[in-house]
Amino acid sequence: EAASGEADAMAIALPSFPDPERDAEAYAASIGGGATLPELLAAVREQTRLNWREELTAPAINDWIRAGFGR
Repeated sequence: EAASGEADAMAIALPSFPDPERDAEAYAASIGGGATLPELLAAVREQTRLNWREELTAPAINDWIRAGFGR
């Protein structure tokens, strides 16, 4: 009997993710931009048209975090 009390219920295995602990701080450290959220946000805010770093854009950060979930 499952924890739910259903006699025929089966436990579902939790998915395995490559690196589910990824967050903005880990991303900042991975690109050499400090290891805190305030440091990452400061670098993002310093971007200008003449000083643009693609790795400091939301799509780049989001893609890196998603990769930790196998996406």
